[in-house]
Order: sequence, then structure tokens, then C-alpha cells
Amino acid sequence: MNQLLTQDELDALLRGDSAGRAAESEPVTVSRRVRTYDIANGERTAANAEAALQPVNRRFARMFQASLFGMLRCAVKVTAGSTRADNYGRYARNLQTSASINLVTAPSLRGAGLCVFDGELVSAVVENYFGGYGRLHTGVEGRERNLTELHVIDLMLGRTLRALTQAWRPVTPVQFEAAERSTGPCDPDLSISTETVAISTFHIELKGAEGELHLALPCPMLEPVRGYAALVNAPECGGEAQRAQPSMLTALGEAHVELCAFLAETRLSLAEVMGLKVGDILPIPVSDAVTVKAGDSILFHGTRGTARGQVVVTVSEATHAAGIATGRLPVAGQDKP
Repeated sequence: MNQLLTQDELDALLRGDSAGRAAESEPVTVSRRVRTYDIANGERTAANAEAALQPVNRRFARMFQASLFGMLRCAVKVTAGSTRADNYGRYARNLQTSASINLVTAPSLRGAGLCVFDGELVSAVVENYFGGYGRLHTGVEGRERNLTELHVIDLMLGRTLRALTQAWRPVTPVQFEAAERSTGPCDPDLSISTETVAISTFHIELKGAEGELHLALPCPMLEPVRGYAALVNAPECGGEAQRAQPSMLTALGEAHVELCAFLAETRLSLAEVMGLKVGDILPIPVSDAVTVKAGDSILFHGTRGTARGQVVVTVSEATHAAGIATGRLPVAGQDKP
């Protein structure tokens, strides 16, 4: 029989009462600590910047060294240094006023990075470019650079961006381009920026001088590159080695290997060996099982037989890692059966 609840019973259920008024349960309090998270902060990306950019920086150092040598025609050594994360504005304010600060962009990546040549490097490159020894340092603090120095800086910047593009090619097809030359560390667009950047340092040694090159790339620029795992796992040698691999395999396949097939063997004492004379007959047990070796490595096991009037070995088991199809291997190496 269906029974409907009265309004009092419904109110009692809503209050948690059952068969009269029960003691109201105390509210449960959960202690939780709320952490603030700033989605505009790039620290989570910058934490992996050092390990992720190491392969790219090593490739860039090699390529830029060769490119700079072609420009200056003197001994050049480029070494990839450390990578650190810092605030864009704080990093820019700590730069020397004699440094050449250049903004670089990549159309496929958002944001703009910095390519910074310190004053000592610029002076050394300018002097070596015109045949000097790199000992004259003209990077006076606060001095505006003349047209000749700006021309040499543009040449070096172009080679830097081309080497950087090639270094990133195994990771992602990206083209770095020069946007503009900054007026200096006090540029308002740089000094007020709070973006987190990954700063890679490269030490450059020239004839008679040395200097540093800094590449500062914003972390938001790096995030779209399919995660930092793509940077870490990128091949060091790029596409050139992949294209050369078939040729290397072909050349290795044409190498000659001397194989020895042991058809029979016997054991004699030293006295028996010393007593051997011309015309003596040695008793040698002949077995059908044959072992084929290359040097000290056993490659195949087989059985002895004849084919076309020659003693041959029929391969029955391959012991090397690659393995081969079962077939016949001539002992004399003349006509293959």
C-alpha cells in the first residue's frame, strides 16, 4: 500500500531527523592549503631549459665556429657554455652598455629573442675582419658604433642566425630572422619585460682576444616545440648522417672478410711431432660437422659435402647477430654452387 509522507516527515528528513529529533552532526572541516599559480610564469618551462637546449647549443657551436672561420679566416674556437633561466628585464639591465643587442624572431614561434655580442667580442671581430690581431679594444662604454662596426656586426649576426637555424633543423623547421637592433640595455621594451628567458652562453676565442655570445630565447617561444623531450632526443648529427647511412652500409657490405672452414683436426704429442718425416701419414678423423670462423669468431656451423667437383660447406646454423639465409658456402671461393 502506497503511503505519502507528510510535510513534517519531509522536513524531518531534510534536517536529518529519524524517529524524532536526533542530534545534529557537526560540520566536517577540511584543512587545505591553497597554492597560488601564475599561468604567465615560465618557471615550469625554464626548469628543463638547460638539459633540453644542450644538443641544440652543441650543434650551433660547431656550425657557428665554421661559419665565423669563413668570415675572418683566422683560428676560431666556439664553446657552448651553460644555460640558465632569468627574468627578461633583469637580464637586459645587467648587460654592458658596450654590448651589441639584437632582437631576433622566428615566424613559426611566438615572441622575440635576443642575440647579444659583448663589447670585447665585437672589437675582436672587427679588428680580425680587417686583418688585425684582435688586441685593440674599441668598445668604450656609451660610445655609438660607426657604420663600419655596424656592418661587421650585421655580417656576424647573419652568420649567427643561419647557424642557429641549421642547429634547430633536426628539432623543428624554424627560420630565425633579425628583427631590429636594440638601443641598449635601457630599452624600455626590454627593461620592463617580466618574461622568463632561457639564456645560453657561448665562449668565443679569436686570434689575440676572446668574448661571449648570448642567445636569450623566451620560454613561451620554446613551448610549442612539441615539448622539451623533442629537443633532448633530437639526433646530434642531423639529416646529413641519415642521408649518408645507406652509403656507409653499402661500403661496409663490399668489405672482404676471410673465412676459415675447419674440415678436420687431430692431436699429436710433442714426441710424435718431432719424429715426423717426409712421407709419414697422419691419421685424421674426418667429421661431417664443419665450423666456419672469421678470425677468432665463430660465424657458422655446417656440414661438409661436394658440389661441382669441389669440397663445399652447407651452412646449417648462423651464430652471428644478423643471421643469414641457409645456403652453401664454397671453401675455395671459386664457383658458388
